[in-house]
Amino acid sequence: MGIGFFLEEYIKYLKSVFPTESKHALDLDSLRKTKITFWTFCDNDRLVGCGDLKEIYPTFVEIKSMRTSI
Repeated sequence: MGIGFFLEEYIKYLKSVFPTESKHALDLDSLRKTKITFWTFCDNDRLVGCGDLKEIYPTFVEIKSMRTSI
């Protein structure tokens, strides 16, 4: 499973259970912005999670979202 699919499934899930203003996950294009740090977590070659931080100030970051697979 690629990261694009992994993120699409996550965003699709969020849209089904939360109002738009409560969806904090970023899509792949948004993750490519300069103040975002993005990690993926693998178990051997299997993608099992991801998370990202957004730099607000040089000494302050915001957790945007985290996801793990079931």
